[in-house]
Amino acid sequence: MIRRLTGTIVQTEITSVVLDAAGVGYLIHTSKPGIDLKLESQRTFWAHLAVRETALDLYDFVTLAEYDYKDSDPDTGCGWWMPPTGVR
Repeated sequence: MIRRLTGTIVQTEITSVVLDAAGVGYLIHTSKPGIDLKLESQRTFWAHLAVRETALDLYDFVTLAEYDYKDSDPDTGCGWWMPPTGVR
């Protein structure tokens, strides 16, 4: 599982960025507009790798606390939880 990535932002889109980390470009879907992030800036992303039958998608979280919250069921506050349309 990928939990954190640090590198240089080399491309920005409305809802994603491409981060160059050790020569590999990672497409990361961002929780805030990617166009608000500066090109060629260094950035660390707390990331979640969503593994699906047809895709491996990376999603960023602004803080570690936000990342940890996604692992909690909103009703009980514990356990692994994904929205009803998500894939466990």
